[in-house]
Amino acid sequence: MQGRLERQRNGSLSVLPPAHEGPQDHAVIVGYGRVGSVVGKGLRSQKLPIVVIDQNRRRVEALRERGVPAV
Repeated sequence: MQGRLERQRNGSLSVLPPAHEGPQDHAVIVGYGRVGSVVGKGLRSQKLPIVVIDQNRRRVEALRERGVPAV
C-alpha cells in the first residue's frame, strides 16, 4: 500500500508530518468516507483530537490542509 501511495506523487503521506508534540488522548478514525467523516466532525465539534487513516491520497491531502492529522 505505501508503495502505491508514494509512487503517485512526490511527498510522503504514509507518516504523520513532524510536529512539536504529537496528538495525545485522541481517537483514530480508519476511513474518512461517508461514515468516518460524520464521526470525525462530531468528535472535532466536541474539541476531541483525531488522527485519520485513509487510503485515498486526495482525502489525506485535503484533511492535512485543514489541519487534521492524517496518513
